[in-house]
Amino acid sequence: MAPEEYWTSRYVDTVGFSQTPSRIIAFDAAASGLSTSAYAGTGQGSYADPYRRTGEQAPTVPGVSIKDVFVFDALPGNTITLRYSNLYYGYQFVALAGIRFQAPCA
Repeated sequence: MAPEEYWTSRYVDTVGFSQTPSRIIAFDAAASGLSTSAYAGTGQGSYADPYRRTGEQAPTVPGVSIKDVFVFDALPGNTITLRYSNLYYGYQFVALAGIRFQAPCA
């Protein structure tokens, strides 16, 4: 194994928010031609039950963006925080790619 591949085969990221998402739109592995079992997710996306991959090996695939969407129907108060962790020290494979707020129209 090449040194630069060491961490990519050993990371386990989890994502939790201070408020539980209303729903999670999970990455569609089959649409990208990948094994669905390696990329399947579990967890509610909260601090107590963070969202994470169920497969032991969900390798990074060049040219494929593995993106899950966390939907919040309402946000009580004026803050929401994100926590992510990795069971190994080194690379972190979680990135916030975008955030959008939509107000209901009358």
